[in-house]
Amino acid sequence: MGGVHPESGAAQRDDLIGASECFIGDRIAGPVYVADLARRVKISVSDFAHAYPPQARESPFCTVRRLKLEAAQRFLL
Repeated sequence: MGGVHPESGAAQRDDLIGASECFIGDRIAGPVYVADLARRVKISVSDFAHAYPPQARESPFCTVRRLKLEAAQRFLL
């Protein structure tokens, strides 16, 4: 399936994580699903679910939660 694999290099890692975090940031007030993130980087949900955690060092759910908490913290300050 031509998905993104952890050993594919730093550029793909940055693309996967950067595109995902940008997508989450654009939708910080609403729900974000793994399927949405996979669509954003143009890979299957399965490939995304396997490639993201080793590269980001956290699950997609943890990334969404972390970015939402960081946004809430900025809002409160």
